[in-house]
Amino acid sequence: MTNAIMTIAPYRHAGTWVFDDEAHGLVAEPFVSGVPEMIDYMVRDIANAESGFRMIFSANPFPGYQQVAIRKRRVGCVQHSSPTSTRPHKRSTSEWRRLTAN
Repeated sequence: MTNAIMTIAPYRHAGTWVFDDEAHGLVAEPFVSGVPEMIDYMVRDIANAESGFRMIFSANPFPGYQQVAIRKRRVGCVQHSSPTSTRPHKRSTSEWRRLTAN
């Protein structure tokens, strides 16, 4: 099992979360399919996150991880939990939108 850790720097642009990937020629590439709402939820307590922050992620848990998102199906349900929770929280895309609208 490999532990390939990747890093991106999402930021807000034109009303949504986007990222740049120089290696692939992407500039202000938007996140889709409910991911902007998930990011809103995850950064709700981070000051000035809209200006940009570093997101470290991997297909596998790694030391110091803070959130977990598990895709259960191609479209629809995502499980989300923190490393200290004992049970993941299942959220549909529409639930993420409702959570972040408050």
